[in-house]
Amino acid sequence: MSNINLLHNPLALQAFFADSGLFSNLDIHFANFMARLSATDSPAVPLAAALVSSKTNEGNICLDLGEYAGSNLFAKSNEETPIQYACPALAAWTDHLLQSGVVGEGHGNTPLVLDRKGRLYLRRYWEYEETILNFILKRADTVLQDIDYPRLERDIQKLFKPQESGKTDWQKISTISAVTRSFSVISGGPGTGKTTTVARLLALLLDQYKNKLRVVLAAPTGKAASRLQEAISTTGLLQEKTDLPKAATLHRMLGPIPNSPYFRHDADNKIAADAIIVDEASMVDLPLMAKLMQAVPDSARLILLGDRNQLASVQPGSVFGDICHPEAMRCFSDSFIHKTLESSDRKQTVTNRPLKAGVSGLQNSFVELVDNYRFPGKRGIAALSNAVKDGDGGGALDLLLTEKTELISWSDI
Repeated sequence: MSNINLLHNPLALQAFFADSGLFSNLDIHFANFMARLSATDSPAVPLAAALVSSKTNEGNICLDLGEYAGSNLFAKSNEETPIQYACPALAAWTDHLLQSGVVGEGHGNTPLVLDRKGRLYLRRYWEYEETILNFILKRADTVLQDIDYPRLERDIQKLFKPQESGKTDWQKISTISAVTRSFSVISGGPGTGKTTTVARLLALLLDQYKNKLRVVLAAPTGKAASRLQEAISTTGLLQEKTDLPKAATLHRMLGPIPNSPYFRHDADNKIAADAIIVDEASMVDLPLMAKLMQAVPDSARLILLGDRNQLASVQPGSVFGDICHPEAMRCFSDSFIHKTLESSDRKQTVTNRPLKAGVSGLQNSFVELVDNYRFPGKRGIAALSNAVKDGDGGGALDLLLTEKTELISWSDI
């Protein structure tokens, strides 16, 4: 079996592009363009460019060089003696890229960006990720100062029933987080009460500001926006409110500019709102989420709802799933727990895992709804769903074969 090191054999690169079957014409054209712009003739540049272009087309936002460095991943299998093309070692690959002039570490305006962890980005996707990261870091630990806590406590007592001793009402916790912070994320699967939570959240916010709060409701698609509007209208929790906000698509809310990837509302022309609530946020891709966050006024709340276990967006980036890291969910600082108890009944219990020294209260902005009201209990669909989420294939198969209910059945078709 022949083995060719692409770093030391520039002529083999074009054969690799043509014979591997891994790259589209777009990937190859982009790689050749980066090679022409490069200050060196190293094959490391077009190789990395083709790979990052291919990854982006697959829905990823970057290329992890370490995943490919030093590996013989690509073989030419249509000959008697297959050829393996060896990727460069990581240190050498990184050096060649940074010497090319088309790859930078963030500063400047290079078309490609390499971060400290060896991840290579198209610059626009690196900038989108930086926008989202900076937005979250700036807002997630910010507690709003204009909260009327006595009013909040009174409204919570009205909207939420007392829980059994030792049990946490995660809907209540999520609404307190969303009301008191400038950025919050509420994750929950089907049947966990996200719609009811939105209705209660709206009631709390409108009462806090005596119906003078400008609230915007949005969702990624027209169908999702319509479902959100209908669900809120039928909960019965907002019957006294005559001027409820109307749900719209994110694109409509941001104001699309014809024949342009940009929107009317951006960093220089913010959305006229005091609170922006986005449902089905797990469907929002990286570029759209970044543009949304750029358009949120500094004084406004941004509240995202979705299911962190839902399939990622069609376009590159699974923002909601990435920011809802399991270690951040249902993990709160002592100060948040104390304030939550002040705004709730004294029987409320909040699970807390101690934060590491020096860690901020970033986790306080992330809440997961875990109680399923549509499929309660520990059997049936609830158990099957948990097995699938946990990656327990054997447990899921056992349930399909042994569970005797009308809701779960095994089909040979």
